[in-house]
Amino acid sequence: MEINNGINKNTYDLLINSYNRHLDDVAPYADAIADIGIFTTKSNTFKDILIKDMIQIKHLKYDYNMGMYKYKLGIGDDVYFHLASDVLTCLSDKEKIELLSDRRKNHCYQRSILLSPRLTNSMIIFGTIQVGDYQFLHSAVQFVLDSRLFVVDWNFNIIMTKEDYVKLFHLKTINMVSSVDINYNYNICSDLFYEVPLPIFLGFNQELVDRARTLKNKKKTG
Repeated sequence: MEINNGINKNTYDLLINSYNRHLDDVAPYADAIADIGIFTTKSNTFKDILIKDMIQIKHLKYDYNMGMYKYKLGIGDDVYFHLASDVLTCLSDKEKIELLSDRRKNHCYQRSILLSPRLTNSMIIFGTIQVGDYQFLHSAVQFVLDSRLFVVDWNFNIIMTKEDYVKLFHLKTINMVSSVDINYNYNICSDLFYEVPLPIFLGFNQELVDRARTLKNKKKTG
């Protein structure tokens, strides 16, 4: 049984039911995610300045040896990150301003698709992250630098090693799409399935592409 974009309905329901899902288990780093989210914005209100000062004093400092920010999760347990707005030279001034504001939120699929082709050896990650006892569908960009895997998350304005990102956000990958194929694949799918929702496109990219090619071949031979 299929729905109008060519995806099996049971598979579709399985994916969509992962969105904003309340879980029985609680991921441990909700406070750290909230702190980093506050720290990586640019706000000049007195309250936010105080919060940022408290975060930096207690948990977050700049590690000059690593050349990255370090957030202390616990005894002997740290994660390191860059601000994407500081280090990505491929960004426009407008994009940097967005990354430093609350406007960066809720655009993870679109921004990941736009950002990925600008980064070397990159893949768009589509999966779930967990904050506290809630699981969310989410997208970020994985790329290779000095033989190591890093992740750029637009919603949080951060770049982390993939290892730290998986630990902090409890990332579970559903699918990965190459930046080389992303625009070509979307054009194939959108021609036949019209407005394919981005989460569906990222979650079932190869399934959609294969079906689109099958339908196009049928039209040619029919």
